[in-house]
Amino acid sequence: MAKQIRNHVALADLENKAQEFISLSFAYCEEELRLGSLAHPRVIASRDTALAAAALSVHESMKTFLAVVRIERK
Repeated sequence: MAKQIRNHVALADLENKAQEFISLSFAYCEEELRLGSLAHPRVIASRDTALAAAALSVHESMKTFLAVVRIERK
């Protein structure tokens, strides 16, 4: 029982940290896109497109990682 509680707490902490990282990634990306659109309002730079794609990729990777972690061992 104690091991389950420790694992649950560790998983909850991991989920919280993952969410925090994803939020920071999106906030950084949004700020970069905002700054880029101020400098060149009609042009979205390929760097900004890649940055947005990377942030979405991190989000999906974290979701997948957490789903796999939740699978119970037999």
